[in-house]
Amino acid sequence: GCNDIYLAPYNTFYCGLSGHLSHANFSITKNKWDQPASPMCLDGDNSTRVYQKLLPEQFHIFCVPFNTEGTTSGLVNTLPSEYAAQVARSRERVNKWYDMVQKCDLSEAQTATLASTVQARFHDWLDATGHQKELESLIKLRDKS
Repeated sequence: GCNDIYLAPYNTFYCGLSGHLSHANFSITKNKWDQPASPMCLDGDNSTRVYQKLLPEQFHIFCVPFNTEGTTSGLVNTLPSEYAAQVARSRERVNKWYDMVQKCDLSEAQTATLASTVQARFHDWLDATGHQKELESLIKLRDKS
């Protein structure tokens, strides 16, 4: 059955995305991410939705790190305001982090220690959230091609 389905605005991009969407005849002007048309999104009696909208606090932009031909440099559609506000808050936190690190005027050794600590915490977070398994799946897909 369908359970634990979360819908959110399209949150990824890569250089060639606009061209690929155009080639596949997908419209980027019709943004109906929160209006699924599939009957599979209803429960057995076809009256109750089995999905929910992802909370804006859980929304993140994902930039696919592939080198492809194309000019897409950001999301191809406009985010709803609550999701755009979350993206802006996330960017602000990242910018504050970079500013704080720059103001510390760390030595090379301190910079290396900080980088190592951040990397270790990131790996802990990947494990705790289950995202490590997602990354491993992506690596397996890459290795097959």
